[in-house]
Amino acid sequence: QIEKTVLWLGACWVGALDNYTLSFIPIQRLNAHDLNQQPGAKAALSIIIIVLVVIVATQVWFFRQEARFIKYIKLYAIFLLGIIISLVLPGLNLRIHHYILALLLLPGTSLQMRPSLLYQGLLIGLFINGIARWGFDSVLQTSAALQGDAQKGTPLPTIHAPVIDISNTTAVQSNITFTWDKSEYMQFDGISILVNDVERLRSYFNDVDAKEEFVWSRNKTLGLPEYFRFGFMDGSDSGDYTKAGIWTGDGEWVEMKPG
Repeated sequence: QIEKTVLWLGACWVGALDNYTLSFIPIQRLNAHDLNQQPGAKAALSIIIIVLVVIVATQVWFFRQEARFIKYIKLYAIFLLGIIISLVLPGLNLRIHHYILALLLLPGTSLQMRPSLLYQGLLIGLFINGIARWGFDSVLQTSAALQGDAQKGTPLPTIHAPVIDISNTTAVQSNITFTWDKSEYMQFDGISILVNDVERLRSYFNDVDAKEEFVWSRNKTLGLPEYFRFGFMDGSDSGDYTKAGIWTGDGEWVEMKPG
């Protein structure tokens, strides 16, 4: 009973709190776009795959020793068939979430041995964590739903150095003026500007009343930094936004970092 408590419950605790206990692993989502954007994600995925291969190989060997290998290989053949069918469905992407991965691997931990207790506890913990954090998220998702708020890889606007007018009195507001270059890419027809993550300007280049500058004013007594981000528009859809440029409380401008 002590072994069950330590191995199963301990591993379950690690899995259930994996956003804390396993947060050092630089993988958020298992798709090519995210793996390319996350530093170290590919190396981490390679290590995880190697570890899984070793674990699977040992579990297979023990299943053969218990003469249960054929029974379970048939079960996993059905799982594999379902995955293949899901992969070829048009217009949809297969997402194997925490809870799905745990359910798929759990049958392989039915051996009465210490490592299986450890694996089973970890998988149950991952199942609990996945459901608690994201619910029963869909296994099949469209590309738009899968993209979420991740970067799209679109070009970023070129913003000129802003002109800052600092008022020395509280009666007149200070202001900062931004100008930009029009997009050289035909698919982008406008610009969007966020101030403190709230859209304050949306202007289309070919409109009669198209804006060629953006002026933001504030009271000198505010004394708080404000954050500005810029992104191109494609119709009503926005592309990626720049990192935030900062108009500090002292009236200085901190340029946006690349990317």
